[in-house]
Amino acid sequence: MARSARAAGGGLRPIDQGDFLREIGIDTRAKALSDRSPDRADEFEQARKRVAGKDVGEMARCSR
Repeated sequence: MARSARAAGGGLRPIDQGDFLREIGIDTRAKALSDRSPDRADEFEQARKRVAGKDVGEMARCSR
């Protein structure tokens, strides 16, 4: 995949998992789920923090 991206003039770069998930809309999705199921809003927020919180950035990296 990286080779194909470079050949097309692009490239992959490391990015924190949380930053990546925010770029693709995790905050918007978590809010939509919370609005639709208010009784589970805390559950959605905790899940969002678990995968996209500031502490995750140091532990998980991905390429984009």
